Amino acid sequence: MLGGLALVLFLMRLVSNAVGWWGMLRYPAELNIGEGVTLFEAKRLAAGQPIYKPVDEPPYWFATYPPLYQWFVSLWVDAGLAWGRALSLGASAANGILAGLAVWRLGGGRLASALAVLIWLTSPYTDYWTAAARVDMLGRALASASVCCVIGRTGRWPWLWAGVVLASLAMMTKQTMVAGGLACVLILLLESRLRATVFGAAWLSLTLAGYGALTLATGGHFWRNVFGDIARSTQWSLMMQFVGGFVQVHAPLLLASAVAIAGGWRQPGVRRATCVALAGVPHLLLTGNDGADVNYFFDVVWGLAVLSTAGMGAAHGAPRWQGPLAGVFVLAGALMSVALLEPLRGPTPEQEAAARRITEILRRAGPPVQSEFVGYTLAAGGEPDYLPYMYRLLEERGVWNSAPIVGRIERREYHAILVTSRAPARWGRSILDALERYYEPAEVFRGTYIIEGPDDQILYRPRR
Repeated sequence: MLGGLALVLFLMRLVSNAVGWWGMLRYPAELNIGEGVTLFEAKRLAAGQPIYKPVDEPPYWFATYPPLYQWFVSLWVDAGLAWGRALSLGASAANGILAGLAVWRLGGGRLASALAVLIWLTSPYTDYWTAAARVDMLGRALASASVCCVIGRTGRWPWLWAGVVLASLAMMTKQTMVAGGLACVLILLLESRLRATVFGAAWLSLTLAGYGALTLATGGHFWRNVFGDIARSTQWSLMMQFVGGFVQVHAPLLLASAVAIAGGWRQPGVRRATCVALAGVPHLLLTGNDGADVNYFFDVVWGLAVLSTAGMGAAHGAPRWQGPLAGVFVLAGALMSVALLEPLRGPTPEQEAAARRITEILRRAGPPVQSEFVGYTLAAGGEPDYLPYMYRLLEERGVWNSAPIVGRIERREYHAILVTSRAPARWGRSILDALERYYEPAEVFRGTYIIEGPDDQILYRPRR
């Protein structure tokens, strides 16, 4: 009864999300600042051009992730952002299905499995990112698949080897996607230290072999770009803010997970689900950098979807209160999702019109143009010669000097420059000072759509 009501409520939230996803798929501009960069890298791969390079060589950008997702996008690069978004949407759906499959294999039953699917797809920490053309959803889907290979077949080596490959591919999508392989190692440790050791060694060896091959093929630039040039400091206060927000939003599901552990720790299924949840915790350490977002919580959300529902089943030897009490908290989570949490909002017609107008203005201006959201530069027929945010960090570390870009601004070489109201967090101070001195605001587009919340786009033209 409780689980059935929770299922209905989560389905209501899913329908609302689906409407928003449809609008996001069709949106003619970037949903998030990383989408255009990913598309540009895919375009270069499709053209046989490198995406890893020295940071001090113009144009001033470099790829910050391993290349698997960009390679998939490059297979249909002419479809633009829509293809990358469709890939992420499919990967998110796969994550949900795999969460349900994991619960099923742990003995959770049909209802618990269905709830695991819906918890993933309706979490406010995954909903907007489900349709964003970013690497994270594909990487998490590969990690989820590796766990499902192992979680119910811990003694079957063909499945374990498949898990090794999938866990390694997850890290070929994003270098921090360790949760899949780590969950498998923890699950295997419950039964066999030898199998856990062999799995872990094979997973790390295969991943490092792939990284080594990419490093050799790029003259060392892959390793420097993906591991060295993106280095950022950790702010513990920021991390605590992120974690506190997550706990607040997911409190009922965290309580359902606690019930599962307290009542069913002797059950093999609950112990394995706990391993899955714990494997996502290391990723939270990255939420302390100033570029962090909710995508760093994907591993924890997936583990929470599995653990919070795994305790709802009437497993042999479970205390009578475990299933009903877990069901109460899952229902509370569903009620919170529908009644208290803000629904996913797709772009409005006005926001779509503004994005099209910005694109048309930049296209008429013609390259060279510069934009904070790289997708606008691409839509105008140009290519980015400066990667906001990452090069701001490089300049602050003394690795790069902004003089070449400042010089182009002083010479008024750019026909137009587009920045957002968040520009100080992404552009170097010297670049913004030059922009204010040699360019002037020509038009302001209020409340344009991005998944972090509405933002203003300011179009600058050269001063006369």
